[in-house]
Amino acid sequence: MTNIKKLYESKNKFKGFLVAGDPSMEKTAEYIEAIVAGGASLVEIGVPFSDPIAEGEIIFAANVRALAVEGGCTTDMVFDMIAGVKDKVNVPFVLRLYMNQVFKYGYDRFFAKCNELGIKGLVIPDLPSVEMGEIAEYMEKYDVDVITVITTEEEEYKRDMMVETIRDHADTACERLRKYVKSMVVAHA
Repeated sequence: MTNIKKLYESKNKFKGFLVAGDPSMEKTAEYIEAIVAGGASLVEIGVPFSDPIAEGEIIFAANVRALAVEGGCTTDMVFDMIAGVKDKVNVPFVLRLYMNQVFKYGYDRFFAKCNELGIKGLVIPDLPSVEMGEIAEYMEKYDVDVITVITTEEEEYKRDMMVETIRDHADTACERLRKYVKSMVVAHA
């Protein structure tokens, strides 16, 4: 059982969130320590992105500020900051980022780096359910959970398939999802 699953089964579920690099990487590390000192049992770190479509006004603005500082804020800079703070706090980290950032970094390289740094989960708001199968092997190989955002507009069947895929990382669930998507494509052709 991963630390993320254990956390959500426990009573202490306070989660801190911040956008890395806003206002600086040094301050981000300080804020992480303060969040944990304040009782957080998990810290979610937003990796700045130029088009954070799933974010509200405040988090969107934090992404813009983090990218606007001299040198910007890259995924590697976030990883370096986590490497410097992880031994000072004893909670799991979750990254919130977008699929393009993971794809650009390279699936194997990205998930390996998460594992190396003890990052136990990823929130990827724009991860299409049909692409879950592409990263399932890396999730399993590197013991990193992907926490999928499921909207109220998702069809019940699609929600169920996404949950099953995430939970089991099973090839059979992915295959059923592919058949469902294929049937939808045929039905709408």
